[in-house]
Amino acid sequence: MSKNWDPARADLQALAQAGVEVGDESPISAWPRLRQETQGDGPAVRWRLSLQYQPTAEGSKPLWLHLSASAEVTQTCQRCLEPVRLPVQVEAAFRFVADEATALAEDDDCEEDLLVFEHPFNLLALVEDELLLALPLIPMHERCTPLPGATTPDPEPEAARPHPFAVLERLRGLGG
Repeated sequence: MSKNWDPARADLQALAQAGVEVGDESPISAWPRLRQETQGDGPAVRWRLSLQYQPTAEGSKPLWLHLSASAEVTQTCQRCLEPVRLPVQVEAAFRFVADEATALAEDDDCEEDLLVFEHPFNLLALVEDELLLALPLIPMHERCTPLPGATTPDPEPEAARPHPFAVLERLRGLGG
């Protein structure tokens, strides 16, 4: 594999035929959409992938991409609003199909993720997409996360609380 290859314009067939694993490490600042969803700092994004043709029972040999990516991102804790550093990990496998129509037709009947084959293919966009999808929906510190099954303590026991209609009952008694 040439040292001058561009992962944003990758030749997937050449990578698969060469049988090499490719990857890189770069700062979060080099990933514009990831930087926008995080506080833009943290250690590097690391990713590795391999491509291979895998024969099927029907005799075809579709192209598969296996991706592993990780990063440590800083987001805002949704409880205390302080920065929280969180690990993000991606392990994914994709099968390539010829076009969007094939992807739509096969998507409901297969378990794997499908990608439309493009030449050249932007591997960096795929890595960034998968890391964005792996971000937590509600980022929180571990100390800010309530324990499973925990309830907020009731400040006043139920017996000590006045019934909400007690005042109405008293008024009814006065007028009747």
